[in-house]
Amino acid sequence: QCFKDFRVRYGGTSLVAKQELVEADKRVKYVQGIISGDIPHPDESIIPDRPPVHAEGFIKGYGTGFFITTDGFILTNHHVVDDADAVSIKIGGREIPAKIIKVDKENDLAVLKVKGEFNALPLKPSDNVNLGEEVFTLGFPRPGLQGTSIKLTSGRISSLAGLRDEPGNFQISVPIQPGNSGGPLVDENGNVVGVVVSTLNAAKLLKERGSLPQNVNYAVKGSLALKLLKSLPNVQGRNMREPLVKGGKRFTDVVKHTQKSTCMIIVR
Repeated sequence: QCFKDFRVRYGGTSLVAKQELVEADKRVKYVQGIISGDIPHPDESIIPDRPPVHAEGFIKGYGTGFFITTDGFILTNHHVVDDADAVSIKIGGREIPAKIIKVDKENDLAVLKVKGEFNALPLKPSDNVNLGEEVFTLGFPRPGLQGTSIKLTSGRISSLAGLRDEPGNFQISVPIQPGNSGGPLVDENGNVVGVVVSTLNAAKLLKERGSLPQNVNYAVKGSLALKLLKSLPNVQGRNMREPLVKGGKRFTDVVKHTQKSTCMIIVR
């Protein structure tokens, strides 16, 4: 609405360049498309804080990733990096170029690689995850609006299956927003049990069924991530951590350890 008001007020004067008006109209139509459901929900194809601008150096979108080896291999969602001309990560105040090593489109996973030594998180097989288990995620939701500091949300495993009983996903009550995609879903011991991937399309459901979903979100199961890593000889068994057993660690200590391994994904 702000863009529309701006165009109406100044569109006939020399104060606004024609190119800016065209861009404003594009953004208005983009937002209207999301609300109407004509454009895919942002967590089905990454929702940037603004519509994609295909120009060198401009940021198309953000996501979250986490290290699964100490020598720089990272897990995230495929949809986070799907439209990327270039990818980098930000961690510890540094921005580091990243390479896309392999993607699994079917399960919405991607493996990236950066140079350096990092803290890594252990992956836990999904058959050891229980209904009702407490989990949390760290990520970078809407950094253009909420800021670039890492954010924590927590909840439980709501279902051992995803949308329409999809066996490869968990349903979770952990609140997520655009930018959380690709983040680690972590248990109380610090093991990654899944990769945050999507939420129900609230606008579409409201339009079609007249009701809003109540915190219905999904994560790709850790076993699918382990399967992807087994296909990469340079990753599987190399500098990966074994799953942690219950050790009575304080929750805040588990969070600190997870934070050291979680990074922002920047897509250009």
